[in-house]
Amino acid sequence: GTVTCYTDSCGAEIGDSVSIIGLAEAPEDSYSFPAKSYYKAKGIYLRVSRIHDFNYYESNSFSLKKTVYRYREHILGVMGKYMNDESCGVMAAMLFGDKTGIESSEKTLMYRAGIGHIMAVSGVHLSVVCSFFWFVLSKIDMNKYLRFGILLIPITCFVLLAGMSNSVMRAAFMIIFVYGSELLKRHTDTFTSLGFSVILLTLTSPFAIRDASLLLSASGVFGIGVAAPAVIKFIEEKRPL
Repeated sequence: GTVTCYTDSCGAEIGDSVSIIGLAEAPEDSYSFPAKSYYKAKGIYLRVSRIHDFNYYESNSFSLKKTVYRYREHILGVMGKYMNDESCGVMAAMLFGDKTGIESSEKTLMYRAGIGHIMAVSGVHLSVVCSFFWFVLSKIDMNKYLRFGILLIPITCFVLLAGMSNSVMRAAFMIIFVYGSELLKRHTDTFTSLGFSVILLTLTSPFAIRDASLLLSASGVFGIGVAAPAVIKFIEEKRPL
């Protein structure tokens, strides 16, 4: 599980070791926010407060996650030079799914206007990226296993850039099943890929099944890829009813 700790900025990065002495408490629900169930769905079970001692130890070993996050921060820094705070916040949400730079009032207006989905990074974005790379790789004469291995690189980087949210992870697993089925000489379908993706996501974090983003992502894919084709096929049979 993950432990949340709020402290002054210390310059620690992804991959660094952190030493904390403080009081660990489980988040509690309030009348305005169901903190316990919300954080548990994201694998966060404890919150450290009343910190007496805090130290971090820098890691010099290579970390793909740290490299990708540094690139992400670099892009955000460049955007911040040429855009105002509001525009930069919206652009960060569209590119990386990071909504922290958008005021709550702005988010409320966007959702009420029906355009809140532009701040969500999920399967459509990853599908476009993978389709582009797969098209380029298919033009190169190489072993199919090597081609699939190379495709995993942009998938991994995209997932890290998007903050490893459950909806993006679900999309990544499904795309891996689609492109990997050829290696195993199998046919894949939406229902099977979706089911295995949800199983993989909940193996390490069972309470993720209550995460709103995962539920919306999985139900949306089920409706589009499983239920809709079945309904259309039923309608096209032109039965009396």
